[in-house]
Amino acid sequence: MKSRSVMSALTLTAFAFASNASALQINSHGASFQPYNARDATSIDYVAAGVRTLATTPTYVITSLDHNTSTTGHKIYIDGAHYSDGLHPGTQTTTCTVYSHNYDGTMLASVSASASSVSGSWERIIDLTADQSPKWAYFSVLCSIPANKNGVLLGVTST
Repeated sequence: MKSRSVMSALTLTAFAFASNASALQINSHGASFQPYNARDATSIDYVAAGVRTLATTPTYVITSLDHNTSTTGHKIYIDGAHYSDGLHPGTQTTTCTVYSHNYDGTMLASVSASASSVSGSWERIIDLTADQSPKWAYFSVLCSIPANKNGVLLGVTST
């Protein structure tokens, strides 16, 4: 009887895991972003909340993005925050582009979203169709972040 209980519990656990596979969420902290251009490496500032730039002009950062390979079609959530330095209140803009490449390097999609003239925290969502994000696709996220420490890229999430 005891072995049947254990087997039933294992079966239920496996079923629960398998039935919830499409709900997998993968979060990446903003510190996973790297300078897109090597010359910008000294102006990128990693803070507890994420990544920002010390440069006096917007700077590009890039990261790879893991995703659930048991499903196709993904939502990408990009989170950030804009701050005011007194000179540029509410005029900060962060623009991010999600790139999807097939396993053979063929580009499948390039989809952008912007947080323009936003003060405080923000989130943008990019929906990738099944054709844009097959299970063997590789994702990267390229973002332009506001100058003068006026914005922090907090992180990205794929579902």
